[in-house]
Amino acid sequence: MPISLPFMNEKLLEVLKAQQRLAVKAAVAVAVNTIKFTNAPLQRNLKTKAEELENYAKKTYSQNITDGLEGQAATAAKDYLSKVSKPELTSPLRN
Repeated sequence: MPISLPFMNEKLLEVLKAQQRLAVKAAVAVAVNTIKFTNAPLQRNLKTKAEELENYAKKTYSQNITDGLEGQAATAAKDYLSKVSKPELTSPLRN
């Protein structure tokens, strides 16, 4: 019994669709892994920058502002800036 041409075309289309689905899944996996690969260094960089901002506010900016102020204003500014907490800088990329 010979295999009909419409049957062969149908099976070929099924195989091509399956290949296309695999190609799309592979492309999505590559994109997800690229984002994950980018996220780790970005998060470390954001943590470093947050620490730099905290140190700047507590030390450098505090010193600069108190040099320009006198008395209670200088003391209040220094006290306020010494209590500045580290900013929460989070990556916009999700894991």
